[in-house]
Amino acid sequence: RDVAAAHLLALESKISDGQRYLCSSENLRLAEMVKIIGDEFNQYGYSIKARKMPKCLFSLVALFNQDARDLKGEVGKHMKMSNDKIRSELGLNFRSAEEAMLSLGYDVIARGFTKKDKTKGEALRRRTTLAKLMTEPL
Repeated sequence: RDVAAAHLLALESKISDGQRYLCSSENLRLAEMVKIIGDEFNQYGYSIKARKMPKCLFSLVALFNQDARDLKGEVGKHMKMSNDKIRSELGLNFRSAEEAMLSLGYDVIARGFTKKDKTKGEALRRRTTLAKLMTEPL
């Protein structure tokens, strides 16, 4: 939803002509993202875990896998990015990364892209209905 709002604001603003904007609310590491999603969805029986892979093992995988090879130079680094430009020029206020990720998670469940937990189905259905309301177009 934030990206859609950013596109609309950019279309309506003369200052955005020819400009590029970073459209991200926060800088999170992958492990932090997995923790946010896991804390919410593990209670419903979804298995969401993050495991660290030793760098030497990752390097070995990179010998045989192009995706791993492309990421090899980024392992262990944390990118710092700023969304100050889009906030100040277009006035965009982002949802928190946690809210956006949880909304995505509920949407994935609602669309049936993952298996539903049969033991806690009613609680999951209530949360899925809430997710549908949260993800409807503006």
